[in-house]
Amino acid sequence: MASSADGHRMIGGTEPLGGASGPALAGELQVGIPRPKRIPVRMPQLSLAVERIERRFGAVDGAGQAAQRDVLEEARRALQPGGGGVAALGRRALKAVPHLLWGPARVPLDAPTLRAWLGRIDKGWGQAPPRLWYHYILHIDPTDAASLELGAWLATRQEKLSESAQAVSRCYALLEPGQALSTLAAAVCDGQDPVADIATAGVAADALRRSRLAVAVVTAAADTLRRRKPRDPSPMQVIGTFLGAQLGEVLKQADCSAQEGDAAAAAAAEAAVAWCIGMGESDERVQGVLDFVLGLLGDPRTRTRPPRWSHPTISEATRQQVDSWLSRQTFEAFFRVVDATLLRGGDVETRQKWAARKAFWRTYLPQVRKAWLICAPNAALEARKLRVRCGQFVGQNVLTDHSGLLLEIGTSAGYAITALEMSHVGRAVFWAPGAPGLPGAFERQYDRGDILSRAKTLSRDDRTTKVFALTHQGNWPEHFRRRIAERTGIQ
Repeated sequence: MASSADGHRMIGGTEPLGGASGPALAGELQVGIPRPKRIPVRMPQLSLAVERIERRFGAVDGAGQAAQRDVLEEARRALQPGGGGVAALGRRALKAVPHLLWGPARVPLDAPTLRAWLGRIDKGWGQAPPRLWYHYILHIDPTDAASLELGAWLATRQEKLSESAQAVSRCYALLEPGQALSTLAAAVCDGQDPVADIATAGVAADALRRSRLAVAVVTAAADTLRRRKPRDPSPMQVIGTFLGAQLGEVLKQADCSAQEGDAAAAAAAEAAVAWCIGMGESDERVQGVLDFVLGLLGDPRTRTRPPRWSHPTISEATRQQVDSWLSRQTFEAFFRVVDATLLRGGDVETRQKWAARKAFWRTYLPQVRKAWLICAPNAALEARKLRVRCGQFVGQNVLTDHSGLLLEIGTSAGYAITALEMSHVGRAVFWAPGAPGLPGAFERQYDRGDILSRAKTLSRDDRTTKVFALTHQGNWPEHFRRRIAERTGIQ
């Protein structure tokens, strides 16, 4: 069965209907002369490509795959530092070098070896410039010897590239790795679409958006956006438009190292936080940035922060700002959970008492280092509606509507005291750092009864008891404030 040039298979003939013999054939059919039927069957483009490759090179069976591995191994052994082994490379091994440079198991080559290899292919591989340009574009890295050498080599052979490849190379300085990233990043930040431009030269847009180059451009663009005066659209929108998808999803599939992915995630998170601060911390902006940042770096509300939070480009100011936003979010969620459970249909006096508690604790938000919501099952359902994570109250005498707000309060010198405000009880529990058997923030479970049973009532001059309870009676805000000041120095 043959294939026509326009991508059709033909049954019973060698030419598609409507070719040079079309008019004569039509006339014969009109007078009833029987002719063999020629039925065009459209094949998927991928199937056509596979068919062409197999006709030219043969199908890749187990033996073919083994032969490919042998060629790669031959090239790997020959490419020793200094370029001395390049002369021994056979024709197939010579063309296999790009697989070593950019394949799954990358083999870094030094500049002399790369130059020796490029000198060889100059003489025996006429289609090398356009073929290598395609792969070079996807892997531009100004710190990589392969990018530097290939860029310089291609720059002197631009006439062998297509006109569109030459045009986009000039437009974005693609053959100068040191300038390409900054040029592309500036274009992305200004709302241009370099992906569409480069795609005109034959680089698949999807491959480009998930390439090593795209990840590097995100890092550079995010850094540019962070340093610019904040404005709309947000860094999340700019990066999403460039990639055609969420950055977190792209990084799961991108052809880059873990270190390169981590750098892009960290730079984008820094840019997003800076933008939100500069534009004004509205609830909508903060929520959007938190979703973006936590999607990239992981949720820091764990006993040990996810590894990306330790990236050197994540500033301590950014960590503290995200912690502050999460604390405020958790704070508001607790009182909304209380409103939906304890106060639902409650009397005016009870609502006023809880409004006073909320107003009191709000004054400490600037000093809250960590905040964590703790819920029994029904309260946890309300927390999920608010998209807020929580721990779980367990133990005896826990009602399904019980909830609590754990606050770790401190100064610039660090954490000083933990306060646990709870629904359905008229007192709050406090404990100092190092109190034995007492939990910290972000635990999965909290034994409500055990915590309450450990808390002692303080005498007037007691400043040493590590675990104590204060009741919401009389002028309780002043009493709470004095005890907190004694332990923390916070007035």
